[in-house]
Amino acid sequence: MFNIEQYLKRFSKGIESIKVNKENIVLIINKYTNLNINSSDIEIKDYKIIVNTSAVGKSQLFLNKNKILQEINSSIKTKVVDIK
Repeated sequence: MFNIEQYLKRFSKGIESIKVNKENIVLIINKYTNLNINSSDIEIKDYKIIVNTSAVGKSQLFLNKNKILQEINSSIKTKVVDIK
């Protein structure tokens, strides 16, 4: 018989890893930019990180983009190629 609990565990593991990745990304971005970004302000889509922040925040991200990308790619499993 089909056990729905085991089926749903697959999805819960994926959701938990996304939350952990977002938390790590927030810590790294805050480390280099001194911005107060929450995990709800970050979206990971098509190997890109989209950050909802002000124009000043976007400028800080752009200035530190290479450092941030290097540290993110070394700390999480998902490969990230750009930050917007």
